[in-house]
Amino acid sequence: MIRFFGSIWSALVGVNIPPVVANFARTEVKLTTAERGTYAAQALNNPVITEALDELEKEAMIAWENTLVSEVENREFIWSHVKALRQLRTRLAGFIQNAKISERNRELRTGQAGNQN
Repeated sequence: MIRFFGSIWSALVGVNIPPVVANFARTEVKLTTAERGTYAAQALNNPVITEALDELEKEAMIAWENTLVSEVENREFIWSHVKALRQLRTRLAGFIQNAKISERNRELRTGQAGNQN
């Protein structure tokens, strides 16, 4: 079986954090919605990051396909990593959408304030 799971979090965040710890080790970063959207867009538009995510997901799917149906624990472990990779992309896309919505709302408020003067 392909052995990338021990380093999946290292590849994503650059630090060797066990998945259990990573779930609870939330750090609060003080970014605006616009900044969050900008960074998320940069990540999703970065060919190196998208290539790495694509390769990790492909490797996981190959590993999952090569497990026996009876290897339930291994299959679940691998599938959880596929889901985590997909959730990362979804979360980043969500940051981008939130930034767009926030910007549009700001434009509407600014426009409405200008019409009231």
